[in-house]
Amino acid sequence: KALEPPPQLSVKNAIDLLVTIGALTPDGSEELTSLGRHLSTLPVDPKVGKMLIYGCVMQCLPPVLTIAAGMAYKDPWVLPIDKKQAADDARRRFAGESYSDHIALLQAYNGWAQAGPGRKDYCWRNYLSANTLDMMADMRKQFVELLQSAGFIESNCARPLEAHGQHANNHTLVKAVMAAGMFPNVATARPGKREAKWHTIEDGKVKPHPSSVNSFVGSFPARWIVYNQKVKSSDIFIRDSTCISDFALLLFGGQLSINQDGSISMLKGYATFASNAEVQRLVVGLRQQLDAILQSKIEDPSTDLDRSGAALVTAVVKLLTSEDHDAPHSRRRDDYEDEDEDEDGRG
Repeated sequence: KALEPPPQLSVKNAIDLLVTIGALTPDGSEELTSLGRHLSTLPVDPKVGKMLIYGCVMQCLPPVLTIAAGMAYKDPWVLPIDKKQAADDARRRFAGESYSDHIALLQAYNGWAQAGPGRKDYCWRNYLSANTLDMMADMRKQFVELLQSAGFIESNCARPLEAHGQHANNHTLVKAVMAAGMFPNVATARPGKREAKWHTIEDGKVKPHPSSVNSFVGSFPARWIVYNQKVKSSDIFIRDSTCISDFALLLFGGQLSINQDGSISMLKGYATFASNAEVQRLVVGLRQQLDAILQSKIEDPSTDLDRSGAALVTAVVKLLTSEDHDAPHSRRRDDYEDEDEDEDGRG
């Protein structure tokens, strides 16, 4: 029996996603972009592939490998019914002040990797699955082999699992790269009396999953949340989320539109940033540099990413770490509607 073609809607949705993440051109021609050509060489989910590629370029690949392994397989947390609170507390300890389930996962994995003979006790104390962590370690190696085959890691690299890791400890940069991989899975979180009010463009009001380190948080240091997946039960819950900054979304999110009033928007206006001409030039310029680096890697596979991308990475790190002082002001399209609901007592 001949295979039946997939439903037309499924094909359209897949194409739309590839356009949204920057793998296909947005002009309707469905041509592969520089990023798309690289993704076509990696037999993984496009979002995971994009995260791995950006991790190489931004020189923070080791932690990205770990987070990507957790996304592609599953997280290692164990939640015993009689010790659920203790397990939640352990996860929050790993997260620290990062407002990120993914950083919590990263820190938990790093602790396990460094525990040596004490790994079994480490897992028991921190409510972690040793089998899942072993699987994640194997997946990290598989990802490295794929990146070597695609030319992003030198085949003769002495320590491939540590390749492109100059900024491996910069969690601000790592979270920005995660924004690249998880886009367009973006939510907003607005301060609330007891809990922040979460919202997505597709579903309206949503909630963080109770097991997330971002649950029961009243306000966040920035309004944007990227996430891996949603689940629906009594409500729509966001699992595995990370709070990211305005500049992280501007630099690593979707296609930008420059509006007549000088603001920058994406996601068809869902995310809008008030900015001046200098910020526009900076953001657009850095994005063009990233595209140029990916294109040069296609034209010359021997291109040294650490060398060719050094100036770009330095500029991105400086921008992300200086955001507290000169960040553009962002506003979600329906903020005014939400505020009206709050005043009426319906929010």
